[in-house]
This record gives sequence, C-alpha cells and structure tokens, in this order.
Amino acid sequence: PEEHIGYNANGDNGWNDNALHVFKRYETIYVGLDTDPAGKNSTAPWVESLTRLGIAATRIRLITWPAYDANDWLKAKATGQDLQRLLQGAPTWLDELARQAADKKLSEAERDRFIRQVFAALATLEPMQIARRRLSLARQLGLGVETFDAMLRAARRETSAYEHGQLTYE
Repeated sequence: PEEHIGYNANGDNGWNDNALHVFKRYETIYVGLDTDPAGKNSTAPWVESLTRLGIAATRIRLITWPAYDANDWLKAKATGQDLQRLLQGAPTWLDELARQAADKKLSEAERDRFIRQVFAALATLEPMQIARRRLSLARQLGLGVETFDAMLRAARRETSAYEHGQLTYE
C-alpha cells in the first residue's frame, strides 16, 4: 500500500462515499477533523464510511489537533517534529472504541453499544492482529478471556469470518 494522502472533507459530512475508495490503497489513514462540535460529530460517520469499505479499524488513526484545526495549528508555528509526534501518538479507531467502551461514566446500554463496535472491528482483523490485542483489550473491557473469546466468535459468525467452522485465529 501507498503511504500518504490528503483529503478535504469540506465540512459536515462533505465526503463522497464513492470517492473514499481511494483510501483502500493506503496503509494508514489519519482522520483529523476540526475540534468544534461539527468536526467531533463527523468523526464517527467518517470512520464508519471507511470501515464499510473494508478498511480495518487499526489502519485508521484519529488526530486531535492542539488548535481548532490543522491550519490554525500550523499558523501557531507547529513544526514537522510536532506533526510527527502528533501522528505517532494518534490512537487507532479500535483504541478509541475500546476507550469509550471502558468509560465507567456511560450507561450500561452505551457501554454495550461500544463493546459491540469493538468486537465488530476485531472480527475483521487478521489472527495475529487479534492475538496482539486480545489480553489487553479483555482487561480494558473488564472481560475474562473466555468471555472475550466467546464474544469474538459471535462477532465473527455475524461477519462470516469463520473458515471451515473455526475461527481463523484459533
């Protein structure tokens, strides 16, 4: 896959789902919308459009600009090194879903919704990617490993991620 791409979403949900297919060929996709409510509210739909195209939640990273947007941040004299640090520290979409699912301030229904999203994202990953995250995610979500594995099996069944009746990571 290629390495870099820039795309201007043009405001609230101003992307074209058909145009998003270009992102499939990139290794990592950074989503950094404005920090105002419109930008924050557009992040999940933007990312969900990418995941519907089959782009794994671990390939999508979320940038939180230290200013209103990238332009204001650059005008404030951000350097290339600052950008490198920002990109390296950007959490994946899977990380963000897990963080939200672990938030004890949410209602049980809200937490369950995020947990389902975590498992839907996990179900699309390669076995090695799951193995690397399995224990830490189970702990973060407050699940035992057996429960985690059962939920992953269920999510994989829903996404047809089974091979000959067995989970591909087993």
